[in-house]
Amino acid sequence: MVRQPALPTHATCLLFVGPSRRPCFVVERCRVPFEELGNSEVLIRVRLAGLCHADARRFVHAPGGAADFTDALIPGHEAVGDVVASQRPGVDVGARVVFSAFNWCMECDCCRQGAHVACENATKYGGQPPWALGGTLSSHVLLRGGTAVCAVPPAVPDARALLAACPLAAAIAGVRRLLLLLPGRVEGGTAGQRGDDGGRPAPPPTALVQDCGGGLVGILACAVLAESGFMVFCEGGDVSRLRLAAKFRANPVFKDAGPLTPSATLPDRLDVVVMAFGVDGAGSPRTAGPHARLRAGGCLLLLGQPPPGGGSGTTLEAGAILAKGLSVIGNSEYEPDNLQDAVQFLEATGGKFPYDELLSPVYGMTDFQSALASALDGKFLRVVVRPS
Repeated sequence: MVRQPALPTHATCLLFVGPSRRPCFVVERCRVPFEELGNSEVLIRVRLAGLCHADARRFVHAPGGAADFTDALIPGHEAVGDVVASQRPGVDVGARVVFSAFNWCMECDCCRQGAHVACENATKYGGQPPWALGGTLSSHVLLRGGTAVCAVPPAVPDARALLAACPLAAAIAGVRRLLLLLPGRVEGGTAGQRGDDGGRPAPPPTALVQDCGGGLVGILACAVLAESGFMVFCEGGDVSRLRLAAKFRANPVFKDAGPLTPSATLPDRLDVVVMAFGVDGAGSPRTAGPHARLRAGGCLLLLGQPPPGGGSGTTLEAGAILAKGLSVIGNSEYEPDNLQDAVQFLEATGGKFPYDELLSPVYGMTDFQSALASALDGKFLRVVVRPS
């Protein structure tokens, strides 16, 4: 193997010390506690890190209560950076990369069957239990051997690449599973396909994305669905969120339509309803009977991650699902290959969608309090931090 460069001796890290402490975080120059990498490990120098709403909420609310917090950790699970050392074949020093939010064990039955989303021993970057340089709000991150790593092409800017590793990969994973249940209706669109009478092209399949607090994953799902051939509608969230969704090829359905908010008209029956969950806080988490809007044989996709107790107001009636022959998919994470899919999607659609409107200005680590405030107020769907 090619001789590896010497590892850095120190890293600049933001340490979260618990929501009950004031201040709840400190920025420190920390000693790197290892001198060499393990098998398949990769060390990257972080260019930019993403601060999602769930990470931001941790600074004011412990995930399981303050008593559950025991160890200081480096938060964050989204980053783009340069490889400074690598023990993994195919991942070269100097490459600009993104990586998966999870490290999978690759050894449990689920991983061996290709169902990494159900890995029995998965650990999340920026989560507990923490490991050395295990979060992205740091000048360096240690990528473990079960982490997917993907090179970023030159056409994808650093900040935009942050979208790949969590929300976009999850949206693509959900839509890919959807396509398997709707054979012949989608996959590249229906334009040019002839209807049953051999005359006019068949109309495109229809999808409604409901923003149930999952603003970013919902908007990216609109783009993925549109690129897959769907006519996409979007409802829920505030007016500004719906207007933003329109830029990602969704037809917004406004609760209070008017001259400034012309509302699209939903079809009587839809092929797909996507409920996009999250903790962005601007959606409508209580949605009753989404199956009533679906055609017979349609599909309901539950996408994203509701906060603790979130989604409890959603009503799914087993009788109606069975009577209409509906399919229900739950998708919160993604498989390793979906990370590559997400990067390729960003490269292919860079001129189609205004990704930069989803992103905040870049905050420095010394101004992290402002970055945190920006993430909590929801003005931007992803806050960007430069840890170095």
